[in-house]
Amino acid sequence: MLMMMVIPGHVIFAYALHLLRGSSTELSNPFFLPIYVSAAFIQVTILIYSGSVLVRLLWRMGADPDNSAIPLLTALGDLLGSLLLALAFYCFYSLVVAQ
Repeated sequence: MLMMMVIPGHVIFAYALHLLRGSSTELSNPFFLPIYVSAAFIQVTILIYSGSVLVRLLWRMGADPDNSAIPLLTALGDLLGSLLLALAFYCFYSLVVAQ
């Protein structure tokens, strides 16, 4: 269910940002949105898998997964989000500016 919400959620977010910021966003270029949504999809995929593995590992170690997994997954989500967004902008500028 979470995977099915990634694409519509980010498209709605990007469209709302475009409405609020006007034409000063990168959404005026047709290449940016697919790259951005792909990065978001990769992030959520990695986080869901990591969460599943981490909760099982913490459970076996005797730690409470509620208290231990949430901070680790939040930190991983921040790191992945920053890295993938930077990679998305790099790919976008490589496609658009390099041409």
